[in-house]
Amino acid sequence: MQNTTEGRKTDIKKKNSTYLLKKLKENELNYKWFNARASTNAEIGDQKLQMTLKIRIRKDSAIWLSISPALGIEMARVLITNDSLKFLNRLEKNFMSGPISYLDNFAPVSINYKMFQALITGNTIISKEDQESTKPEKYKVQIDDGKHLMSTLKMKKYIKTAKGKKTVDAA
Repeated sequence: MQNTTEGRKTDIKKKNSTYLLKKLKENELNYKWFNARASTNAEIGDQKLQMTLKIRIRKDSAIWLSISPALGIEMARVLITNDSLKFLNRLEKNFMSGPISYLDNFAPVSINYKMFQALITGNTIISKEDQESTKPEKYKVQIDDGKHLMSTLKMKKYIKTAKGKKTVDAA
C-alpha cells in the first residue's frame, strides 16, 4: 500500500499483531509516579465552570484527583485504587465510597483501574476481557490512511457503544 506524504510516495508494509503489540509496549510511558495538571470546562447543573485537575498516580496502585474551580480552592478530591473509589465533595460536604465498578456509571463502557490509568497516561488500553489474555491472534491489523490500525471485535463493540450505537453480542 502506498501513502503520499508531502509529494513523496512511501511504501507501508503491513506488520503482524505480534510486532505491533511489542512496539506498543516498548513505547509506553514508563513511570513509578506520574503528576499532571489539566484545565477544562465543565457543566455542573446549569453552571459552566473552568476547572483545574491535579492528577497524581502511583503506577498500578492509586490515582488521586484534585478538582478546583478557577479560584483555586479545592472543591472535590477522588482516590481510585484497584478495587475502590472514594470521592470527597467539599462543596456539599459529603463523602462517597464504593467499588471501582462505580466508574461504569460515568463511561459508556465498562472500565477498570488499569484502563483508567492507561487512559490518563496515554498508554495502551486493553479491555477488561483482554487483559488476562493478549494473544496476538485476537487482533485484526489493517492499513488505514497510511497507518497501522489494530483492533479486536470487542474493541469495535466498545467504540460503537461509546458512540451510542447498539451492538449485538457475538456468542
